Amino acid sequence: MDPAELEDKARGLICDVVDACHEQNKGSLTLAIYDTAWVSMVSKVVDGRRQWLFPECFQFVLDRQRPDGGWESYASEIDGILNTMAALLAMKRHYVPAAECRPEPPAHVEHSIVKAIKYLKKELQRWDVEACVHVGFEILVPSLLSMLEQEQIHFSFPGRASLMALHRRKLDKFHPDMLYGSTSTTLLHSLEAFVGKIDFDRVSHHLLGGSMLASPSSTAAYLMNASKWAPQAEIYLRKAILKGGGNGSGGLPCVFPCNIFELTWVTSTLLHAGFSIESLGEEHLSMVGSYLEKHFQAQGELVGFAPLVLPDADDTAKTILTLNLLGKPACPKRMITYFKANHGHLMTYLAERNPSFSANCNGLMALLHAPDVQEHAASISALAAFLCDGWWDGTVQDKWNLSPQYSMMLLASALMRLLRLWDDGRLPELPEDLMRNRVPVVLTQILNQTLFTQDASGAWGSGASHEVTAYAVLTLSELACLPWVSLVGDEITYVIQAGRDALIRCKDSWAQPQYVWVEKVTYGSTLLASAYCLAAMKASTSSVPWNARAKAIMTTPYPAVKKLSQYFARLLGRPEQTLKPTLSIIEGCLFLSRLKSARTEIFPRPQTATDDYLMYIPPSWTIVNNLDGRFLHATLLWDMMELSMQTYLVDEYMEGTVARLDRDEDQLESIRVLIHMLCDGSDPVPLSGKKRPYSDLTEEPREDVQDHSNGAHSPNRDQQEEASEQLPAVWHTLMLYIKATLGHARVRRASRYDQVNLRTELRQYLLAHLVQLEDNERFTGQAAVDAQSTVVFRTPRTTYHTWAHTVGAEHISGRMAFAYYACLVGSGSPSSVGRGRATDCFPTVQQKYLACDLGSHVSIMSRLYNDYGSIARDRAEGNLNSINFPEFHGSPAQNDDDERSVEEQGNAEEARSKTALLDLARYERQRAQHTTEVLVTSLSEKKSKFKAGAIRLFVRVAELYGDMYVARDLTNKVR
Repeated sequence: MDPAELEDKARGLICDVVDACHEQNKGSLTLAIYDTAWVSMVSKVVDGRRQWLFPECFQFVLDRQRPDGGWESYASEIDGILNTMAALLAMKRHYVPAAECRPEPPAHVEHSIVKAIKYLKKELQRWDVEACVHVGFEILVPSLLSMLEQEQIHFSFPGRASLMALHRRKLDKFHPDMLYGSTSTTLLHSLEAFVGKIDFDRVSHHLLGGSMLASPSSTAAYLMNASKWAPQAEIYLRKAILKGGGNGSGGLPCVFPCNIFELTWVTSTLLHAGFSIESLGEEHLSMVGSYLEKHFQAQGELVGFAPLVLPDADDTAKTILTLNLLGKPACPKRMITYFKANHGHLMTYLAERNPSFSANCNGLMALLHAPDVQEHAASISALAAFLCDGWWDGTVQDKWNLSPQYSMMLLASALMRLLRLWDDGRLPELPEDLMRNRVPVVLTQILNQTLFTQDASGAWGSGASHEVTAYAVLTLSELACLPWVSLVGDEITYVIQAGRDALIRCKDSWAQPQYVWVEKVTYGSTLLASAYCLAAMKASTSSVPWNARAKAIMTTPYPAVKKLSQYFARLLGRPEQTLKPTLSIIEGCLFLSRLKSARTEIFPRPQTATDDYLMYIPPSWTIVNNLDGRFLHATLLWDMMELSMQTYLVDEYMEGTVARLDRDEDQLESIRVLIHMLCDGSDPVPLSGKKRPYSDLTEEPREDVQDHSNGAHSPNRDQQEEASEQLPAVWHTLMLYIKATLGHARVRRASRYDQVNLRTELRQYLLAHLVQLEDNERFTGQAAVDAQSTVVFRTPRTTYHTWAHTVGAEHISGRMAFAYYACLVGSGSPSSVGRGRATDCFPTVQQKYLACDLGSHVSIMSRLYNDYGSIARDRAEGNLNSINFPEFHGSPAQNDDDERSVEEQGNAEEARSKTALLDLARYERQRAQHTTEVLVTSLSEKKSKFKAGAIRLFVRVAELYGDMYVARDLTNKVR
């Protein structure tokens, strides 16, 4: 689009909103059936006869009933439910002959009532009550249900119990005196929910400009239930019908007026995108600044969405930001002191139940643009930490906008500003972990999720929404200049241009409102939709260079990133892709510094360890999470990265340190006792010398098998003395590991069943390591191990199948890891955070069985792939490998004509064994995939979407590790 044309459109938009300064605006919000239906029920005695005061509203409602009997669901289930319930109530009240109101309803109303009831019965049956985020639904729907029951219309549905529980919790805190006093409250916006519960005559003093907190439905309820007529309320409703966007057609918006909301959102969005004050019109913007400044000062540096209405943090923050962008200094201190909650975040309104994510983003943005930004460092740090915690924990679900991209856009903008100020040294005291670990991960994940969700047309959002597409383009424009993504800067620019091309193709529709904003029902705004589209076309990526602090965040060199990207893309069968794998690798590398710091928190680092595997762990989780479109939260990814590292470290520690303990002193047995006590929840007892308690807990070799140990795995005299000194350290290390695993915060929030299951699997996992050490010793003791050929294990405890399903599978950690993962998923899903102790991750007996079966298949698969990749290392270190079992060798017939050398025949036999092992691994992989589908299918409820995605992620990462084992053995050598 031509820059001049773009500026003309932006200047015209400012002209449209500047009318708000004169309070002559007609409003840009979409019309709401819910509020229109309520206003249609207002009646008044005129000349001795009662008449419907707003028949045009009732006609507006009737004209918009759909063929299925309901009214429009703009963007969510609750829209259609509330619209239809309010419309049904209005029809019933118009149809009742006793009403004796004029004009009489049309003859078809009775049929319309029947259709509406049928529609509601169907919709209520499938309504997911717990997923609803709309304002006040927990008091509005029960109130409407009660009113309809008074009209002899009853509804029973599965979510009714949950709805009424929410309703009781809400009303437990309510007392009519909260409305009768002089202090305004958000309850005034929904007085229709309190019909029959309050004396409406005692709330008349809250009328402001004729309205109850600028709500047509609430104002209508007041007029219908107060004993004294309020002419100013009637005037307000007539004005709302005329100027609220319906142009006298009878339709009303869900809120009117909201001129401060429209004014600040439009102006700040255009200015932040790069439009200059001059290009937007200095005279008009001067009027905007003076208008906002006047109301900001008049209400004690707090404002609401319209003049003199109840202040809120969101509109206050946008007003502060707009004034500062206009060069009119505005201080945010009053906003912080008034709206600050106990945990450091901002409440949108005082005493709100759940914080608003977007309001806190806007609050942070206001602080970061304050002239005295350093004075607010503590509040900035608290808000940034709150927002990062929300992102990391996957609890980002905004109250005021349905599009996830809106929250991502605001968070990206605020954190980029934060990063710039920190990099420039203006906020040097911000916590290092926040700025070097948490913020970079958030910004990169927002970049990736935005890039990966663009559709083939270049747009984003359901139905290629132009407003949501604008959010995404603005997000990418902010993040394209991140110092660690320059490797793919050109590709990001291409994606941004594709988004702009999509916007240009629909530029004639920019003013068409998009139903993404949340009130009682979802709404859209012509002004806001236009503003975001114009801003998206204008915004450019920053060319300001970064300083050393920001550049040092990414510690992995670009050549290593590129190499890792090619490696993983090839493993995942996507060698032609570059952008998505590379960005996923970059995201993973941002976890690497933190992972390296955690490397020695429990296990000591051997001098010979190279820890090459560390750089592969974070990308293995991020690339699957992104390429499969899971986008599961960062905390879950981090926890599993840490567990993945601990799996390597346990293996290394057992083989390198525990294996050297003195067998004659029963030191290995004392470790077995320790594992039992800690995993069973007992306190460990002092070391007890040579006593061998619990010696029957592991299976001994068969009696007919002699011990052929020649000491190959046994410690020598010097090692024995060293081992005796090491035993207390080994106890301490394993105690730290077990307690850290079982004591993880999310594990402790998991259900009792899931915690007990983890204890069991953790015990079996560690005991299997001890059995593996004993098997290694017997294996190497049966004869000198040839470092160049495969040796057959002559004294196995069981068949290979049994070993692979027990010790082999338990030793690889897959079952334990899945039990740990179930604790994290069950207690840490976005829907369960903050709700106390979680229920079982897999509630039914069928799901528990399938989950255990899946864990077993994944473990066996992982063990077989691991053995395939570590044949050479196991041979060199004397470790028992799958291909050492007799089943892999058989008794081939003697072939006297075979002219190959013994070495060549041995190589051929090993090749056959490897092929057989790989075939078995692929079989277990197929079984894991099948069980995954069966288990996920059993999780059919909507709220299990996160859980289903988490299961698929775990299995896909396990499969990736299998492919990595085949490609390269990454484990540290311990001998």
